[in-house]
Amino acid sequence: MSGCGGVRPDCFAMRSDTPQPFYAGLKISPLSPFGDLSDETILDGSCTPQDRLHRFASQVMRRRRSPQSLASVLKDVVSSYRFEDKFYQGRIVATWQDIAGERIGREVEKTWVKDKKLFVRIKSPVWRQELHLNRDSWCRRLNEELGEDCVKTIVFR
Repeated sequence: MSGCGGVRPDCFAMRSDTPQPFYAGLKISPLSPFGDLSDETILDGSCTPQDRLHRFASQVMRRRRSPQSLASVLKDVVSSYRFEDKFYQGRIVATWQDIAGERIGREVEKTWVKDKKLFVRIKSPVWRQELHLNRDSWCRRLNEELGEDCVKTIVFR
């Protein structure tokens, strides 16, 4: 078995000459706060918390060789919890509200996204007609602001 990151090579080995604590012999899962420890790694109480922290930190440093941006970390979190669709839908609706402005925002009852279409429910038929006539330019502006083609069309109801 390899050592504890250079601290004490025997810190995770079972030792028969010391009294064993209640958790002796328990295997640590890979999801433990001590990092990705192998199945042979066993806590026996002979390691200090500093030893375990040092081992965990050294494993983390080996896994992440270079710093990551906050944007990439958040993207990983969003994708790992499968919130991508809701995240992008909220982003599209928020960007639409920013682009449309306060005046048009007062005429909007509800906004939602479904199948790459932005649906906007408008109170006034006059505003609905005006916005519908310019829907291609609204769609182009929205996609430019988002930086990608997230919306195929805008439907004003």
